[in-house]
Amino acid sequence: MGGSREVGHGAVCRFFARFFPVRYSGAMRLGVALLIALGCWLVGCEKVSLGPALLEVTALHPSAVEGGDRVEILGSGFPEGRRGTVTFGGEVYRPGSAPVRVRGVVAEVVAASRKRLRLEVDPELVAAFCGRGRESRHATFKGDLLVAFSPFQPGAPPVTGRLAGVELDWQPPPASDDLVAARLDVGRAALATLGVVVERADQGTVVVSSLDPDGRAARAGLQPGDTLLGFAGVRVGDEADFAVPPGMRQGTVRLRRGRHEDPVDRVIDLDGISSAPPDSLTTAGFLVAIAVAVMLLFAAPLGRLFTWAERRMVSQVQVAVSPRAPPRQLARHIISDLAETLLPDDVPALARVLPYLALLGITALFTLLAFDGVVVATEADLPLGILAGITGLVCVGLVAGGRLSGPHWSLRAGLRTALVLLGFQLPLLATLASVVVLVGSTRVRDLVLSQGAAPWEWHVFTSPASTVGVVLVLLVLTPRPVGAPRAIPEVDRPPVSSSPTSRAARAFLVAADSGHVLLVSSLVALVLLGGYQVPGVPPTAQAANLSLQVLGAVLLAAKTWSFVSLVAALRWVVPELRHDEVTGLAWRLVLPASFATVGIALAWGRGIARPLLDTLEGGFGVVLSALVLVTLVLMGGRVLRRLWRPTLQIGVNPWL
Repeated sequence: MGGSREVGHGAVCRFFARFFPVRYSGAMRLGVALLIALGCWLVGCEKVSLGPALLEVTALHPSAVEGGDRVEILGSGFPEGRRGTVTFGGEVYRPGSAPVRVRGVVAEVVAASRKRLRLEVDPELVAAFCGRGRESRHATFKGDLLVAFSPFQPGAPPVTGRLAGVELDWQPPPASDDLVAARLDVGRAALATLGVVVERADQGTVVVSSLDPDGRAARAGLQPGDTLLGFAGVRVGDEADFAVPPGMRQGTVRLRRGRHEDPVDRVIDLDGISSAPPDSLTTAGFLVAIAVAVMLLFAAPLGRLFTWAERRMVSQVQVAVSPRAPPRQLARHIISDLAETLLPDDVPALARVLPYLALLGITALFTLLAFDGVVVATEADLPLGILAGITGLVCVGLVAGGRLSGPHWSLRAGLRTALVLLGFQLPLLATLASVVVLVGSTRVRDLVLSQGAAPWEWHVFTSPASTVGVVLVLLVLTPRPVGAPRAIPEVDRPPVSSSPTSRAARAFLVAADSGHVLLVSSLVALVLLGGYQVPGVPPTAQAANLSLQVLGAVLLAAKTWSFVSLVAALRWVVPELRHDEVTGLAWRLVLPASFATVGIALAWGRGIARPLLDTLEGGFGVVLSALVLVTLVLMGGRVLRRLWRPTLQIGVNPWL
């Protein structure tokens, strides 16, 4: 093989070279290393012992719970007064959805006595079974419970006990009237297709009142007067529980005929009832939608904007750094330029301290939010944080803005600066208000738990209102409250006063703007970018593990600084604009778009109650998140290609 050499680095490579005297290329050496790592992983994947089953778990009651209830687990051998964990493992059935396999839903229990455990049902545990936000629905869990207590002796396995065959009904938080009515209509339509009419009896039971003799329900063996207990795995409570999962062809109806007879199961034909597309077509549809969206994005007028942005980035780098510079020097120059867009070098030391203090305070606050069980994380309210941040920025604008025009403070100039700063916060308020409209709560914890850990489950991708709102927030964060010391030839701006008072006022405005960018980025990361949730980890398991909570805090900080970097990149690419240069454009475009964002949220919230739009909501997140990822990759590749391409030397033949 050309370009290869003998393997001679490391004992493993020498071992393979001894028994297999061939020449290995770099790819083959990498393959050997991967095979060794895979073998070690397979050898290490042995079943972990859960410890001795010294606990006897016999029963659980009640069989139906909601947030705020208390569940009692009965048995014997429990260590009285100690705290342990209960892990749910099995399947969760929801109306209109395919069964979901759960394995790591963990909750904390307290041994009230040697024969009784106490489990407090909190909203986070309910969300683990019923879902979050508008997808939250009545759910039935069927599976096993594993109770575990840590041993007294360090290093010993935990003491466990298992209860098999558990069936537990979970009731979600109250939904809006429109959503409840829409779900009832879906369930009644399914019942009509099956040829059965039901009525609600006492104690929340559903009884068959009449049947179509030629309908599917009659052919399955149902009779008038039967009490319906379950449908497609879901314990029946009302007509909404008869929604058929997509693509399901047969289902099981559990019924009881008479008061004292045992329940029986009947198989019923469900083919063609669900109006939602089957799951087998979902992946193909998403791929086609992503490809079409990428083509339209780069073929539309936005393609010209991307080309202009890519040329600006390349020219900004090539002005100060040679195209042949080492990658480390190139990265150092880019990071330095991005940092200067947020905090210029000419800002005095006293004013430079303020953003660092804001960094420490905001980081500490949002780190506390990532640790469950802290009072701040439980009771923190979103409007309070927004009000504090905007009030501080406007007050700085009022005081410092009055000093920009001269040595004496001007009330008119201060009010004008404060009003402009307040107007540029409208997109942020509209975006957060749209999320509150869709979630129905202003508590930070509810806003975080209403979205998933995967990118396509973030609020920024699950609603058009949130997507438009984030774009508007980025647009209004790009201009700066005051001009930078460097003048841009292509921008015609009035001269800035150079008196010491005006320079100090400008420095404090720049410092306040830097802290405000950090605060806005933290709020966006928390409310719109998944917050502190770790992908692949159930929220209940994360809340019960300190290491996972630390990982969630690190993930939240990474999302915050990613958004800060995006704002800095926009300020680096776009010519240095001041608020007073784009105020008119902002009032003409940004203000109406902010009100439109709230209107879109209200319309989306009402329309998403229908099954077709409910399916569209999940697909919207997948397509949009993939579109953003593909766009970033393409843009990065084009910038690097332009940056490392040799400069074209243009010359004229002297004989022409």
